[in-house]
Amino acid sequence: MNETLQRDFDAPELAAEFPGAPVCVYFELSVKATDDIDTVADTVVKLEGVGLQTDAAEISERTGYKLTRVTVPENTVLNAEAQRDAEEDQK
Repeated sequence: MNETLQRDFDAPELAAEFPGAPVCVYFELSVKATDDIDTVADTVVKLEGVGLQTDAAEISERTGYKLTRVTVPENTVLNAEAQRDAEEDQK
């Protein structure tokens, strides 16, 4: 789409306004792809639940949250399924 706009709109307009001058401008229509935060978080929980460590920097980038890893004592960590069950019971 950007190439089409450059070729069919920008180039003729600039050539008419500035005959003989080189084209030294460029614009781009872009959409920043964003991940659904809930989906990313759910995926991280699932991956970590089977022993795969995820990268905090990548998760931060994908969610927009500034994250750091902390070590939590094992006896205080609920597994994802138990935590969801506890949340459902509170509703």
